[in-house]
Amino acid sequence: SDFNECIPEKYQRKEWPGLIEAIRNAHLPQTITDLDPLSQNRSRIAYNEILTQQLFSKIVKNEIGNEKIFMKIPENFGNVYGKKLKQQIGFDLTNAQNLALTEIEKDLKSGNRLIKLLQGDVGSGKTLVAFLSMLLVVESKCQAVLLAPTEVLALQHFQNFKKYSENFLENQIKIELLTSNVKGKERAKLLENLKAGNIDILVGTHAVYSSSVEFKKLGMAVIDEEQRFGVLQ
Repeated sequence: SDFNECIPEKYQRKEWPGLIEAIRNAHLPQTITDLDPLSQNRSRIAYNEILTQQLFSKIVKNEIGNEKIFMKIPENFGNVYGKKLKQQIGFDLTNAQNLALTEIEKDLKSGNRLIKLLQGDVGSGKTLVAFLSMLLVVESKCQAVLLAPTEVLALQHFQNFKKYSENFLENQIKIELLTSNVKGKERAKLLENLKAGNIDILVGTHAVYSSSVEFKKLGMAVIDEEQRFGVLQ
């Protein structure tokens, strides 16, 4: 009885029960209908959860997304790296991939902070979209970083990005890998190059969050499986 109805009546379906009734029926079913995964009780609860997530996302975008940032690609941006990669990669991008890239480029031209969730099935080409997005930033004389939750995944991304750069972009993009296994002189040299702007794209794990990691001009951060990172991170 402590729950308050948060959805105005005009946005509710007539057949939906109230939130309290829906939760009660879902947890203490009284009829066979209450056990149905597609029951009105579950639909009502699911709608509530999705609406809450969307409202929270909107609030965050309103508070952060309108912040002006130093990284902005010009309207007449050539996208030389991206066009070259797409021409030589040997297959056409899907409509969904092209749409995602168009939206990302539009936001980068706006001068506002870019906040995007790229969602797709395994093997749908999210990594390629991420790389092409980072190329937009790199061509604009900024750096990009991709964070992965495990060293195995970070290494996989690093190898894919290196392959793209070596095979299709004449190795023009400087890409490095930073994990907890990179230590001593190797780590010191990497951090020196990163701070000097000699690294275009950094792929790493939680090790990137160290206070000793400094970019010269970071323009984009891509987080893979962001749910596996801490809230503050």
